[in-house]
Amino acid sequence: MFENNPLYQEDLSRVAELRLPWDKLNNKTILVSGASGLLGSFLLDMLMLRNERHETNIRLIALGR
Repeated sequence: MFENNPLYQEDLSRVAELRLPWDKLNNKTILVSGASGLLGSFLLDMLMLRNERHETNIRLIALGR
């Protein structure tokens, strides 16, 4: 739905590049319930972008409707 929106892509990039302790998530598995909702889908998109750019090897499990 939002994935082609330039503002959404900019927000994803901005959050994925924040100076946070990302290394704590390296090689972890994360379960996201509510993945079809606004916050859950943003979290998944951002973590997938983080994986793509920084090879963090975060495994994602998404639960949705």
